[in-house]
Amino acid sequence: MIKINISSFSVICLGRQFRSYQRLAPVSLLGCRFLYTPSALGLDGYLQVRERIKMQFSEMGDRFRVKMRDFVAPESVNMVFTEDLKHMVHLAEATEEDLELVEEMMSKFNKQNKDLRFGSFIFGPVVMRMYYHLNRPKEALKVFLNPDLEQFFDQIISYQLLMDLLLRNEMYDEVMQVAIVVKDKQIPNSRFPRNVVVLAMAAAYKKNTPESLEYMKSLWAQLQEAGHEPMRKAITFAAALAINQNAPHIA
Repeated sequence: MIKINISSFSVICLGRQFRSYQRLAPVSLLGCRFLYTPSALGLDGYLQVRERIKMQFSEMGDRFRVKMRDFVAPESVNMVFTEDLKHMVHLAEATEEDLELVEEMMSKFNKQNKDLRFGSFIFGPVVMRMYYHLNRPKEALKVFLNPDLEQFFDQIISYQLLMDLLLRNEMYDEVMQVAIVVKDKQIPNSRFPRNVVVLAMAAAYKKNTPESLEYMKSLWAQLQEAGHEPMRKAITFAAALAINQNAPHIA
């Protein structure tokens, strides 16, 4: 069993931080979707670009899709360029055909020799905003875990968008799974991104089971070992979960 520093945990959580719990609890009860505003997640900017590109392709969107399907065909020697993928990510609707096309374009784009790519546009956050806007959490998780897209989503904001989307859809186990994947990537200075920890603790709190309590305790122990100081929101969720699980000695 993993041991944690109960005394320091209790001092932090139920001492000066308890007022934070009182403020945050009503929000989390309504749903953790309100943890971050659309502006904080960059969704406002994505929607503005989306509207502009949809107007630009208003009369040729279908032809563009047909062309891109030809480009991603196994026998095709055509490359998927930055602007192609950028356009499709902003044109895509919540249909199986569009989402499959986006995934195939991403895979081909990612496999192309870097020397043949034009520009250095970072797609991870934009793609996750697309999934967020379309409310397609399962597809977002699928591409995140796709080995053909390794490093494609290695940005902290991409993790945050994915986990918040999963949380909104009550996919708490998947939120905690993503947090483990992020930790195991061991990205320099990003093993425990602050907002990733908040979302992982929020998922554990919302799940509210003995298993999620053990997950929280394990994560807390790892944070202490790494010398990481969680944000107040993360501490609040951890304390609230312990209380809800009748473990006030932990809180």
